[in-house]
Amino acid sequence: MNSMTVETVLGIDLGPESLGWALVQSDRIVAAGVRVFDAGLEDLEADGKGISRNAARREARSVRRRLQRLTQRLSRLGDLLASAGLLPKGNYRDSLERHQILQNLDKELPSPYELRARALSGRLEPYALGRALYHLAQRRGFVSNRKSKQSEDEAKGKVAEHLAKLREEMQTEGAPTLGALLSRSAMAARRVRGQYLGRDMTTQEFDAIWENQKRFHADLLSDALRKRIYRSIFYQRPLASVKHLVGYCELEPNRRRAPMCLFSAQRFRIWQTINNIRLLDHETGELRALTDSERRLLADKLETQQAMSYGKIRTTLKLGKNIEINLERAKQEKIPGNKTNAKLRDIFGAERWGAMPDSERQQVLEDWISITKEEALARRGVVKWRLSEEAARQFGALRLDEGYSAYSRPALDKLLPHLEAGCTLPDAKQKAGYTEGGSSDPWDSLPPLAESGLPALRNPVVQRSLTELRRVVNAIVAKYGKPDRIRIELARDVRQTPKQREETHKRQNKNRKAREKAAKWLEEQGYVPNGRNIEKYLLWEECGQQCPYTGKMISAADLFGVQPQFDIEHIIPLPRSLDDSFMNKTLCDVRENRERKHNRTPFEAYSGTARWEEISRRAAKLSYAKARRFRMDEKETARLLDAFTARQLNDTGWASRWAKKYLGLLYGGLNDDGIDAFGTRRVFASSGGVTAMFRHEWGLDSILGDGTSKSRDDHRHHTVDAIVVALTDDGRIKALADAARRGLEVGRRFAPLTPPWDTLRADVAKTVSAVVVSHRSSRRVRGPLHAATFYSPQGNGAVHVRKPLASLDAKKVSAIVDPAIRAAVVAKLAELGKESPKDAFKDYENLPLDPAGRPIRRVRIEDKLTVYPIGEGHRLRWAETERNHHMAIYASIEDKTWKSEIVSLLEAHRRKRAGEPIIRTDYGPRTEFLFTLSGGEMIELDEPDGKRALYRIRTISERLFFLRAADARPKKRVKEEDTFAGLTANADTLRKRHCRKVAVTPLGELKHVSD
Repeated sequence: MNSMTVETVLGIDLGPESLGWALVQSDRIVAAGVRVFDAGLEDLEADGKGISRNAARREARSVRRRLQRLTQRLSRLGDLLASAGLLPKGNYRDSLERHQILQNLDKELPSPYELRARALSGRLEPYALGRALYHLAQRRGFVSNRKSKQSEDEAKGKVAEHLAKLREEMQTEGAPTLGALLSRSAMAARRVRGQYLGRDMTTQEFDAIWENQKRFHADLLSDALRKRIYRSIFYQRPLASVKHLVGYCELEPNRRRAPMCLFSAQRFRIWQTINNIRLLDHETGELRALTDSERRLLADKLETQQAMSYGKIRTTLKLGKNIEINLERAKQEKIPGNKTNAKLRDIFGAERWGAMPDSERQQVLEDWISITKEEALARRGVVKWRLSEEAARQFGALRLDEGYSAYSRPALDKLLPHLEAGCTLPDAKQKAGYTEGGSSDPWDSLPPLAESGLPALRNPVVQRSLTELRRVVNAIVAKYGKPDRIRIELARDVRQTPKQREETHKRQNKNRKAREKAAKWLEEQGYVPNGRNIEKYLLWEECGQQCPYTGKMISAADLFGVQPQFDIEHIIPLPRSLDDSFMNKTLCDVRENRERKHNRTPFEAYSGTARWEEISRRAAKLSYAKARRFRMDEKETARLLDAFTARQLNDTGWASRWAKKYLGLLYGGLNDDGIDAFGTRRVFASSGGVTAMFRHEWGLDSILGDGTSKSRDDHRHHTVDAIVVALTDDGRIKALADAARRGLEVGRRFAPLTPPWDTLRADVAKTVSAVVVSHRSSRRVRGPLHAATFYSPQGNGAVHVRKPLASLDAKKVSAIVDPAIRAAVVAKLAELGKESPKDAFKDYENLPLDPAGRPIRRVRIEDKLTVYPIGEGHRLRWAETERNHHMAIYASIEDKTWKSEIVSLLEAHRRKRAGEPIIRTDYGPRTEFLFTLSGGEMIELDEPDGKRALYRIRTISERLFFLRAADARPKKRVKEEDTFAGLTANADTLRKRHCRKVAVTPLGELKHVSD
């Protein structure tokens, strides 16, 4: 416990990329700072979709593995066919030699598609037969693995649709096999490549070819060789198990989360949804939950259906047209049922499935979970469950819900009875015996996440944020001791799952476009397109240009003119809710708002009057959330306000709970409310709803911004927020509500709000100006070592590379290496009347033909590039370097000038593998090594006015690009606004500005370092 007599509060503003912190006592700021731990050193723009930054690396690794496995398969098959006399002898494990053998063979033989067609009826020579079999391995086709995630194309049925059309075309054309059909397409100059092919089609063709050719090569094509070749072509590696990656249940920490396809998980989802349903009667204004009989009836229906539309729900519950279901305005058109039960019921038959004991149903599902191959599962359906062939095939191909529930199987079994009884989830947890909290010995400092005793967190954003939280908090504790209170605000991006962040990104894009449209309209009409007018426009559109309270039509002049006749009005008054969100706003006649509604809810102001029904009907046209607020009675309003007030200082979001649990280790463990074993609240996780209000009313927006809103171009805005978070408590929230109530009386949002102490703004400005931003840097040798494109070896300063013809611009046509191909492209462009291949060759039918009459899709071009060798032996390739690892700075002893060496990531990796030092310090007898610079590291330089300033290295090339340490702008904006501000031409410029390399601790303490 902190030994100080005055209570010390630690305020933290934590996001997915930065952490602002501030230690505050009663009337002073003890210390403050900001830590940036994921600012995107490669200047990757945030896509907002929640996609991990490892996704690109993972995708690239997946492609490499697929290509590697394809190469291994073809190499083994080539060796096998060559040893059997079906292909020429050679080293098929050398890709270049293998390519040369096949290229020479293709010059002597017809096309592989034609060979596959001939193999069905006539005799093929051994090499021709081997080439046809080898081609089957190259184009063996798609096979669905029901244990893999359904791709977007698969989910939409594109693969299945294309395969169905392909089979139909085979039947129409009378083609006995897939190869015969593709051969006819090639002869007719139709596109053959780029289609989905079915693996079953290829295996059937293999059987047909083998049986026919065995008549002519009985001594060569033995059964043993057939098995070896078949396995070499069609063997499918099983998917690696991911059980160890499944997260742990928060209620049963030693148990993994349950698969979403389980009956219990499906029912859990059903009952959660049912308990959340509310019915709004537009005639009476009544808002109610479902009755027990309605809940049971709906649950029984959902138990046997994959989903139910709202129309079917209305019919099932016999709801009138005036009844609205609260979920109807959500994006989902249906609510999910028990998909697992419904699909298995269809396969087994409703009567049989209904008569089966629960134990047998569970065994059927366990079979589906444990058996990975479709054929094996289908056989199990026939042998064990006595299904018909068609039903067994459906059983083998069955797809159930992917992913995992939030809870384990034992937890679901304990929670379900309470949900079925109508309890909310929090109540169900409590009745099931899941109580939060517990005490243990306090930790002196936060342990690593892996040693904290908390369940493993699979969310990479939360993991990274909590890891950096530990570094900063431990540094604070080591220097200042444990704070008495910790107040933490988590950014929305940390609290959300990747899917939720993607939805948020889409919603933000939609809102941005709507605001841009509003701004454009306002400007065209001669009104000021400021934030308030844009908000008015959006509300104006939402309410159909009609005041929900009075029914008056709202003209543009009355809304945006010099003397507006309509206000932006808070449905639940701001003084009572402190909810300034768009969801709590609409438009209202000025006099009506200030004289009649005033500080009351719509129900309080108009319920029981003749106007109430008209107001309710107009409000029903708004969003469901707003319509519901209009109809809230006193009890519902009180519950909403209690919940809102509680959220200000006790956010119960998923990531917030884990942050509180983690920080609670300093105090011996806390419950969900942040209270320790002695009843003292230690950690508050606020939702951030009032931070912006306090910041603006205390005049802190103008410290780094223009006074109307904070600037996010400076990392130190997190420090300002952290100070506000530290100062936010129950008393100040009440003072803010009082200021809103007084402001309502004078037509303002807030009356003047007294700051915590008189010199607050000056103290915050002084503190922020002294903050040294701490940036996390990494010198690990990781990341893409080279660009993805391989080139020919360097020759006369140029390289050759194959490119899709349709990707070339007009200038690249002259760079085509082969003169015959170049002439064909030029002639075709002239024929089409086009200058650029990009415009001319998008369609397959427009492609030029090579001298052999084949369509030209890819061409070799010459390019002036510097490439480097990658790999050794038959793996040798040539590529461009992707990024640099560091710049080494050294000085000449004779003339004192500074020089540099750029070390690419590829070279750093080579040095590491060779056991050499990654940092080279010997640059000759007359030189002195000074230091190295890597992306994210800090330097101190002279400014033109003679002062010293801190800069952060952003990118390293022949010219260093760096920005001030506090600058949070992406590189693109810096280019546009400052014309490469801070860019230095060479290492000697650093010398002239008396450059020193520095390190900054997580608390912003500056240390000079030699390297």
